[in-house]
Amino acid sequence: MLALPLSGYVQNAPSQSTTNPQVVEGKGMYWSIDDVKKALSAGTPVPLPRTARYLITVQNRLKEKPQPSEVHTNRTQFYVVLDGSGVIVVGGNVPKSTQTSPTDRRGQLGQSIVGGTPYRVKPGDMLLIPKNTWHIAQPDPGGLRYVLVNLMEP
Repeated sequence: MLALPLSGYVQNAPSQSTTNPQVVEGKGMYWSIDDVKKALSAGTPVPLPRTARYLITVQNRLKEKPQPSEVHTNRTQFYVVLDGSGVIVVGGNVPKSTQTSPTDRRGQLGQSIVGGTPYRVKPGDMLLIPKNTWHIAQPDPGGLRYVLVNLMEP
């Protein structure tokens, strides 16, 4: 996994930290896919940018460690699948969800999204999930690894 804990959850607009490289105007940043894959297989973090406007992580979802469905009021998310496969359900509603922070709601673990659209994803696929949209990643047995770009509201 890269950058942040496996949960990948963000409570509020993040601040710069020593574990995330500082973004400098006029300079690019580069990550080799070989280094990314090596980190994913070893479970070693690789720092990725985190600012008040965006947060980039790589998620390593495992079928053995399911996550609850979630919705965010303060950010749009963009997924790029790197490796593995699974289903990402987007849209619909989650009855009996819980407010877990001022900007997040989550369903109970194992609870389905009602009326969502399932997308079967594989390496190279991309998904945009607007704010206020329920979603959940459901990995296949081999896992699902993806870049997650959180675009924070101003």
